[in-house]
Amino acid sequence: MTKCNNTVYIWGADDYNTLGLCRQIGAGGYDVCFVAWGGLYKCTGKSRYCTRQVITEGLEDGYKFLMENHPDVKAVLINTNDVIAGFIDSRRVDFEQFYHVSGTDCPGRLEEYSDKFRMSSLAARLGFRIPETRHITPRDDFPDRGYPYILKPSGKVQGHISPFKTRICRNRRELERLMKFVRKDSGFVLQELIPQESVALVYGCRLMDDTVLLAGVLNKVRFNDRGDGSYGVVSSDLPESISAGAIESLVREINYFGLFSVEYGIVGDKAYFYEINLRNDGTSHIFFQAGANLPLIWTKSLLGEDCSGISSKVVGEAVFIDELFDSVNIGRNGLTRRLWKAQKESATLFKFYDKDDIEPYKFVKKRSWYLGMLDRIASRYRLYIVYFLDKLGVSSL
Repeated sequence: MTKCNNTVYIWGADDYNTLGLCRQIGAGGYDVCFVAWGGLYKCTGKSRYCTRQVITEGLEDGYKFLMENHPDVKAVLINTNDVIAGFIDSRRVDFEQFYHVSGTDCPGRLEEYSDKFRMSSLAARLGFRIPETRHITPRDDFPDRGYPYILKPSGKVQGHISPFKTRICRNRRELERLMKFVRKDSGFVLQELIPQESVALVYGCRLMDDTVLLAGVLNKVRFNDRGDGSYGVVSSDLPESISAGAIESLVREINYFGLFSVEYGIVGDKAYFYEINLRNDGTSHIFFQAGANLPLIWTKSLLGEDCSGISSKVVGEAVFIDELFDSVNIGRNGLTRRLWKAQKESATLFKFYDKDDIEPYKFVKKRSWYLGMLDRIASRYRLYIVYFLDKLGVSSL
């Protein structure tokens, strides 16, 4: 066994989410052991805050490492991936012998509510405004009217790659065509397509003493080719259309403890609930740059340490930009290169850049053309790539 009294374990893909977590946890003076499972960016190990990196081939490999190399004193384990979150929740008894983990009080409940249809149904019951939503499978009869719809996988399945994040179906013919290329045992939500003006993400944490902390809101108005928010504004104040009380009711109804985020589509003065992510969000480091460090508060609270001096709220309002991959939007929707440069210069919150931890940014920047090309290919052909991988029996993420 390894003595790791001051070590926090992070388990996830090697991307900006885990990089940001390393920086947030490292800011508190902890060592970080990063258990990596996949990921294209390969930048987390470059961080000066990443004390140790262990590369694994799959969930079972990660589980084996964590069980065989557990600390003498119970440590904090933070995950950044829906599939990993479900895996930990299903084996909570094993993990809780050696680690403090996020999750629910009932093994399996986390995965149950990661299903987007069940999640939306619960949100509607609790008073959230949601788009009209139905659950469908490739074997169902499809609607003849109501188009356009947005189609989303109902949940992530261990051992399978999702064929897409979202797809717009403008008519029944497009929906039928999509369904020919997905696994017959997969489930989807078919949702009313609202004319969203932006996507608002609220980042939060529920502590073990039932305190719910909300760091603020990121209003995303642009997205890169991967589908991630790439330009927006972070604010400490939630819009009137988003109820902090409703968010608290939702996490308490699920009885989830840990880091989370809630996403909404914004249409005028209305906010439509999209989903709740029951794990650390990939935008957490953006809130950190704006003054809030919920992962450090979560960590210290679990270890019984004083976290009263750590801010749980962002300070004021600040502009965020994905400094390496938002440029794909130049020429789209009237965005000129001059305007984009002006917006970049006004931004103070970034996806990779950190003047005190510069190597990860430099590494990703060198590979940005290659990574951007992969994003473009995936955004256009992912459905067909996943279809052929399934046919070949390739199941790893």
